[in-house]
Amino acid sequence: MGPVARVRVGKLTTIVEFDRVGLRYGTGAEVLRDLDFRLASGGFYFLTGPSGAGKTSLLKLLYLAQRPTRGRIGLFGAEPWSNAMRAEIEQAFDMHALDLYGLSEVIGPGVACECIESKDGPHIWEDHFYPEVIDPVTGKVLPDGEVGELVFTTLTKEAMPIVRYRTRDLSRLLPGTARSMRRMEKVAGRSDDMMIVRGVNVFPSQIEEMILKDQRLSPHFVIELRRLERLDEITIIVEAKPDSESVFADCDRDLAHHIKQSIGVTSTVRTVKPGTVERSLGKARRVIDLRPKG
Repeated sequence: MGPVARVRVGKLTTIVEFDRVGLRYGTGAEVLRDLDFRLASGGFYFLTGPSGAGKTSLLKLLYLAQRPTRGRIGLFGAEPWSNAMRAEIEQAFDMHALDLYGLSEVIGPGVACECIESKDGPHIWEDHFYPEVIDPVTGKVLPDGEVGELVFTTLTKEAMPIVRYRTRDLSRLLPGTARSMRRMEKVAGRSDDMMIVRGVNVFPSQIEEMILKDQRLSPHFVIELRRLERLDEITIIVEAKPDSESVFADCDRDLAHHIKQSIGVTSTVRTVKPGTVERSLGKARRVIDLRPKG
């Protein structure tokens, strides 16, 4: 398995899986050979080994900075992801990346799953879960096709059934394609993640999608909200890729322009060196609200 060790994994949800992964630079010997392991959400891990053991190479594989020369890596996130991120994963690892939706309060992963034939949103297993979409403010049930908050009722769960559980996830219900059951559109964000900046609704997933379209930027970013002279200000701090450190000013200008054009808010963008944005061991903290309370 190489230099990685696993601690306290138990039966937690897998978020990373390596399957016979190997890495070779050029025509030299393999730096990493036959890595087979899983990393679970909530697990604690440490990475150790002598100099030259391949620790840095393994970390590069884990955060998509390096593509393996053989084997497959599966990433199973607990965060909303964009189609741009799907394309990046599929290109980097030569694999199909499918959306899987679930909630620990309902059953965990498996409430809905995307079909490899279509990749057009997860099909909900309606024989086990009854889905609804409601207005997150009024609670009114919305017709299929309208965006709102997902609500689920379990139909076959025993011991602890769930009735009309509000997920806070924003999506809409669509007709089935590859399967007969209805689909849910890729989660656009959470009702409790929504930022209102000068009257405009802004979601972190919208910012992420534009960041991923810029080949000079990495997917590590954070959004800061401040209030200056009674007006809300939004600042996006985003990491550049290692080979883009000479074009920070261009990245700042271009991303701010795209945000203004697509979302309609004026923002300040600050591009920083790789490794600057703090990493989260759990759910990613995308928004830091520095506005006065009350």
